[in-house]
Amino acid sequence: MKLFFFLSVALATTNIEPYIIGQDIPFDCIQRNIDTGEHIFEQNKIVYGPPPKCLESSKPLTFKYGIEQDFNCTITITDELYHLFQLYLHEDVPFSCRIPLSSEHMSIEKGGTSIPFTFNLRGSLSDSHLDIDPNLNVLFTPFQNSFVSAIAYSSSLNTTRVVIGDKLTLHFASRWNLHKNIKECT
Repeated sequence: MKLFFFLSVALATTNIEPYIIGQDIPFDCIQRNIDTGEHIFEQNKIVYGPPPKCLESSKPLTFKYGIEQDFNCTITITDELYHLFQLYLHEDVPFSCRIPLSSEHMSIEKGGTSIPFTFNLRGSLSDSHLDIDPNLNVLFTPFQNSFVSAIAYSSSLNTTRVVIGDKLTLHFASRWNLHKNIKECT
């Protein structure tokens, strides 16, 4: 209830530019030290950066507001990404991202609010490779052309074996929870 109250206050008290159906959803992810998993800081602030680039589009991974879609995103497993995936799979650190409540460009940097967007990956580690479930469900809960919540999670019994330098095709199924019982706080 407290989170919903916070979001209601944020939506009511800030200048939120609504998302439009089909609009790309910008999101960025916490940048981490690949040896320790610790956040990277600049000027006492956590550094965020784009998600991995999809080879299909040559752009960072993105989703479309209000659009249910199944699509692939093939990423290159760089040395850095390999070591980060080790941390994510071992659950030493979360694969934490954020989505701005407002669709306005650079809204977070201008003092706007965001919601967490976490990727929960399933797989296993070995000394020579990673086994990663490449199938992910993504669930968004919208409210007033913005967001209440978002999460991505592994969703199959299959894994793909990867080593540094491999290409990994991630299969996304994004869905929208059009919950009819979400009401504004009055």
